[in-house]
Amino acid sequence: MARRPGPASRGRPTGRSVPERVRRLGRTAPLLVQSAVAAGIAYWVATALLGHTQPFFAPAAAIIGLGASYRQRWRRAAEVVVGVAIGVGVGDLVVALVGPSVSVLVLAVLVAMALAVLLDAGTLVVVQAGVQAAIVTSLVATPEQGVDRWLDAVVGGATALVVAALSPVGPLRRPRETVVEVLRTVASLLRDAVAACRTSDADLARRTLERSRATEYSLTLLREVTAERADAAALSVLRPLRTRRTRLEADAGAALDLAVRNVRVLVRRADVAVERDDPVPEEVLRLVEDLAVVVDHLAAGYDDPAQQPVLRRELAAVAERSSALGVPPGLSGATVLAQARSVVTDLLRLTGLSVGEALALVPRMGA
Repeated sequence: MARRPGPASRGRPTGRSVPERVRRLGRTAPLLVQSAVAAGIAYWVATALLGHTQPFFAPAAAIIGLGASYRQRWRRAAEVVVGVAIGVGVGDLVVALVGPSVSVLVLAVLVAMALAVLLDAGTLVVVQAGVQAAIVTSLVATPEQGVDRWLDAVVGGATALVVAALSPVGPLRRPRETVVEVLRTVASLLRDAVAACRTSDADLARRTLERSRATEYSLTLLREVTAERADAAALSVLRPLRTRRTRLEADAGAALDLAVRNVRVLVRRADVAVERDDPVPEEVLRLVEDLAVVVDHLAAGYDDPAQQPVLRRELAAVAERSSALGVPPGLSGATVLAQARSVVTDLLRLTGLSVGEALALVPRMGA
């Protein structure tokens, strides 16, 4: 009977321990400081320079613009300003035409949000349009106050962008940490798959398969961290736009994603081999075992330019050995070997090679 892993083995961990929460606080501390500083600056500009008496939306817009991450700050700040403009404009117009009332509030909110949707705006624009229309029709006494709220939104959004542009990118989590963690997991999965095949250990094969599926959370985290750093670097004036570093990090993340997916297929086939008593040849298992050693070396030397040529040679040597083996008998042996070769190709890209250069170092079978 086919075995299916439980839901917990595939998704994100359901909770964080206290040490993990403390580390998370440490990672987000620079962002929290930026939000607090931006809120203070926006409030000061709105009161001291524009003369607004209650510019509560200026700090609010600054906090929303910076958000809870470094992703898409330009877009968030712009959406706040546009959403406020739509809501204030619609609210003022409706009140001017028919006067304030509950039915007018409902109408203004509906029209403002519908207009935002028709403009193909994002969720934040739609929500802000509705909120501001409601405030204008219920709390704001004069059209001038509505304009003041829009100016406060502009001040808050602009402040958020200035603070983001002047903030260093260094405190962000580096993708390297997640890459190394995933590589070490890959090496462990390869070793356990080999051990399960050699000993016909069905329980070990099943546990290894479940662990391989759980790597999806780490890959998702890697994609988020890589995108976060790329967005922050693109906005910051302290770092060149779309630097070579961010491009390399994105390429490495894509290559590692492919490598992990190929490892999952390999591990899944190892599980099937044990369950169906379809042995994988020993020479193929030794190759996978040696690949695990190289993956460990890659984890230790990743992102070290001096180690890249060495790691490249080690991976190329595994590729040459795999080509000399020939296609083994049995579907399991052939599948494991094919996936191991694909993993080698993907990992070669982590040493700075392009897809074509990596493929060139993996000879054809029997070559």
